[in-house]
Amino acid sequence: MCRVMGLDLSLTSTGLVLLQDAETVESTTVSSRFKGEARLADIREKITTAVKLHRPQLVVLEGYAFGRPNQMAALGELSGVVRCSLFEMGQHYLVVPPTRVKKFATGRGNAKKDEVRLEVYKRWGFEAPTNDEVDAYVLARIGLAYLGHDDKLIKPQLEVIKDLKKAA
Repeated sequence: MCRVMGLDLSLTSTGLVLLQDAETVESTTVSSRFKGEARLADIREKITTAVKLHRPQLVVLEGYAFGRPNQMAALGELSGVVRCSLFEMGQHYLVVPPTRVKKFATGRGNAKKDEVRLEVYKRWGFEAPTNDEVDAYVLARIGLAYLGHDDKLIKPQLEVIKDLKKAA
């Protein structure tokens, strides 16, 4: 049994998907009604609770989107507190650049959100109400493949996994 959690971090709607042997166990968004540091602490606590509850072998986070400079500082703070919490729990995690997430889902690293959503549905039959959950699903699928629990990968997916392992 392999459990992997994908997290698409956001201050307004963090996507969280838990897969167990390629079956979706949980798909949700994490949000907070707070502002500032209280929001960071609230989202961190909700993610920490989910990780402790489900105990995945690997948590996969989307890396920074450098093309969105106005949001970099705030997302960097959120990512930092989440990564620190995962580290303190002894939880293994992997950070995947956004272009690799898109390439894994569509075969192209510059795909648009609607293309990712369509390919995820066509390839895996997964749908969700938010793009955050769709991205979190792709991150979780990357985690399964990274751990060797998906042997039906196409060439671009194999390239993504190879690149991630080389960078580790």
